[in-house]
Amino acid sequence: MAIEKIRGIVIKEMNKGETSKNLIVLAKGKGKIFMSAKGSRKSKSPLMASSQIFSYCDYVAFESKNFYNINQAEIIENFYNIRTDIEKLAYASYIVDLVERTCPEDMECDDIMLLLLKTLSVLSKTDINPRFLTVIFEIKYMSLMGFMPETDSCVFCGNNESLSYFSMAEGGVMCEKCKKKGFDGSFISGGTLSALKYILCSDIKKLFSFKVSDEVFFELRSISRKYIASHINMTFKTLEFAESL
Repeated sequence: MAIEKIRGIVIKEMNKGETSKNLIVLAKGKGKIFMSAKGSRKSKSPLMASSQIFSYCDYVAFESKNFYNINQAEIIENFYNIRTDIEKLAYASYIVDLVERTCPEDMECDDIMLLLLKTLSVLSKTDINPRFLTVIFEIKYMSLMGFMPETDSCVFCGNNESLSYFSMAEGGVMCEKCKKKGFDGSFISGGTLSALKYILCSDIKKLFSFKVSDEVFFELRSISRKYIASHINMTFKTLEFAESL
């Protein structure tokens, strides 16, 4: 069996037996893969730190039938500050939960991996509100997953004027005329639409370099959560816990 070098971030860890773990890792060039870290729960195991959730590592592993066995690992970043703040930890846990449960297996997802790493880095190293960071992540993530909303013209008639509503089901903005015709949509202010466009079009490196008013934040969060619920039929206990704090 060939030895491989794999760079990835742990998005889920599961205990196996008394001393080992199974990991789900988002890996560069590979996407979501399964890895086995034998003996990683032993107090002196060299794999202990590299088998924890959020750990971004270079792994040396060999492929078995449906997973990779880890021989050794070198930590690149562990985002330690996230673990010392309960709110940051709660939202980071939701973010990786969303990725783990919705990202396809064995398909290259390097853009999503870059987005995840950037989000965790900003969450760990800055005082930006974790709730705001999470909403930005959700919107960008959904677009990278193929659910890019239409923001320039009405999803019903193609009109590019008076775009004051957002249709969750159709995935984009709608005009006042179509709203009056009875099509379903939620109000979206000009400031919120501008913020949405910025998130969708911005380079990941510059994604978090803007601020919004409280009103725009609450609108963005409402749209993001309803949009996810409309296109991904899942509930997330990690999000429920984070929102309860």
